[in-house]
Amino acid sequence: MAEPLVNAQVLEAFLQRLGRCFHFHARLYLVGGSSLLLVAGKTSTFDIDVQFSTAHEHHAEFIRCLRTVSREMGILVELASPEQFIPLPAGFQERCQFVGRYGSLDVFHFDFYSMPWPRYTVATKRTSTMLCAWSKPN
Repeated sequence: MAEPLVNAQVLEAFLQRLGRCFHFHARLYLVGGSSLLLVAGKTSTFDIDVQFSTAHEHHAEFIRCLRTVSREMGILVELASPEQFIPLPAGFQERCQFVGRYGSLDVFHFDFYSMPWPRYTVATKRTSTMLCAWSKPN
């Protein structure tokens, strides 16, 4: 059976449930289409792409929570880091934009400037314009 499409409401529910499941501090980065759901008016994506960081001793628990929430909601969650595809430019960490806090989980958009967009869906003109505006330094 195919997983259902993920929209902004499903993503928000996923983040809330993940924040309730994981009880240690972590940073979660939304990557690609997952971010576009929240900032560019994208209506759906096939999965939630994330990268995360937490203390080494909590890594396995975070993975367990990702799997549990994903399975309970019937959605596909993939670990995806742009650095798997390209070298990350200097300053990428400072350009990650804060989305919100969910329990002890701080959620960010991964640096839009650093993302290898050709790997993702071809952006619409509106999406391209918004991404250009978001990726410009302050």
